[in-house]
Amino acid sequence: SSLTHCFTPLPLPLSPATRPLPLVVSPSSSSPPPLRVLRPSTRLKAYDWEDMSIEEDEDYGFYIVQCIAGTENSVKRQLEQVVPKTPGAMDSIRQFCVPCRLAGDSRMNKVFTSEKVLYPSYIFIEMKLNEITYTAIRDISRVSSFVGPRKPIGRGTLSMVVPKRLSQAEVERFEGLVAAGATKTQKDEFAFEYTIGEMVMVMEGALKGEIGAVRMVRDGQLVCRFYTYGSQLDSYLDPQHVRKLTD
Repeated sequence: SSLTHCFTPLPLPLSPATRPLPLVVSPSSSSPPPLRVLRPSTRLKAYDWEDMSIEEDEDYGFYIVQCIAGTENSVKRQLEQVVPKTPGAMDSIRQFCVPCRLAGDSRMNKVFTSEKVLYPSYIFIEMKLNEITYTAIRDISRVSSFVGPRKPIGRGTLSMVVPKRLSQAEVERFEGLVAAGATKTQKDEFAFEYTIGEMVMVMEGALKGEIGAVRMVRDGQLVCRFYTYGSQLDSYLDPQHVRKLTD
């Protein structure tokens, strides 16, 4: 008689596409939501007006707020757009100011005018400091803090910055703060008189008497190349310390 071999095949492993998903049991509606641990912020907006214990201003004065260097003009535009949305804030604010100067910079063989921020990461605000203006500026996300002394909070190591008003002598020392718009110094005026490749002679400084060529203009200064003893040297020079050798 013939024998019939019977066998049961083993199940093949499932592929990831056909593998059953794990069972997830959702919490019942009666279970409380998970708790969130809120940590106190150390930024400016963590403190209120009452924490500083200072009096409101009766007249206008200059204050300084800090931001990331290189973002001064964009933060100033943000202040001009967002702060007026706070009712009554602009009644005590005259202006937001970022002092700049018009400096000469060269690209290729031409000298162009570019604005340079005089005091990086500083924005000056002429205002009456009170609870409304302080709160409106405090809530701007890109403003780091006011400039002023620190006041300890409680018995711990935390402290807060109390805005300090600039004195009249300090306002006068900040160049370009009172003048409207970007200023142009005498050094920048001289920088625009030179062209790339022009021969000059140094009249003052360590290289006095040396003759070189203007390679570029950077931030109102001349970058001149000198050839001495078979080597070349590039040096930054004040435009007022050299004179032209060619017409």
